Amino acid sequence: MSKKSVLLSCLIVCLCASSCWAQQLKMAVFPRRSAPQTMKMFKPLAAAMSKELGVEVKLVLSKDFPTFWKGVKGKQYDIVHFSPSHFLPAQKNFGYSALVQNVEFGRESLSAVIYARKDSGISTAADLKGKKVVFGGGKKSFFAYIAPTYILRKAGLQKGDYQEQIAKNPFNAVMAAYTKAGDAGCASDITLEMPPMKKKVKAEELQAVGQVGPLPQLLWATGERVDADLKGKLEAFFLGLKAKPQGPALLKGAKISNFTKVGDYSLVKEVVEVATGEKY
Repeated sequence: MSKKSVLLSCLIVCLCASSCWAQQLKMAVFPRRSAPQTMKMFKPLAAAMSKELGVEVKLVLSKDFPTFWKGVKGKQYDIVHFSPSHFLPAQKNFGYSALVQNVEFGRESLSAVIYARKDSGISTAADLKGKKVVFGGGKKSFFAYIAPTYILRKAGLQKGDYQEQIAKNPFNAVMAAYTKAGDAGCASDITLEMPPMKKKVKAEELQAVGQVGPLPQLLWATGERVDADLKGKLEAFFLGLKAKPQGPALLKGAKISNFTKVGDYSLVKEVVEVATGEKY
């Protein structure tokens, strides 16, 4: 085969690949919920997005965080739902670009809090030296692990200065502090307002012994294959969704109040850098 023929064949392959990609965008949601629940919440949103853009948006599910992150590293996704601490390394190392952020529970931002009982004798984060601190999720959880770790570091406590315990979720972490199964529990400041928590906890018996915020809510980002024109259309879709006839139902199904422009990330960067040692 001549050199000219080889070049022509390569061009055809590239054009075909580009054409195939243009017909489908892959959307991924980090697995803070089960795959079936994530599908139920976000598949209608993907379908509405497909109709609006005239391009198929396929929701890709991940059974766990390592599977999700493997796709992020492989740049397999075009639209991704991240937590703030997931987004920073994805932006730095894999070229993802911020798009919009969630408004949840009617709020654009949250604070991370370390709670202790008022009768515990603990009044500041520094008082947790030698105590059992229960974090409300795994070590990748921004509001319930990374940000509380930042609070402890700023209070002068290093790893080993306190007993670290990981609860299944923020609810269980706060319950541990409330029932005295732990000395303190870590969660976001919205946790005490949740209906299940209100039924079991007398909020007036707890106090914040450490807090950082406001911190922006979860966000959406685009991969490198999404050009400026398409990114603009995606942003318009998210920001204008609530005003569309089907918008309120789609938002309710996804458990999101609305979408807004991405907030200031300077404090997020500081929190992650101090808590993890990573520089952004």
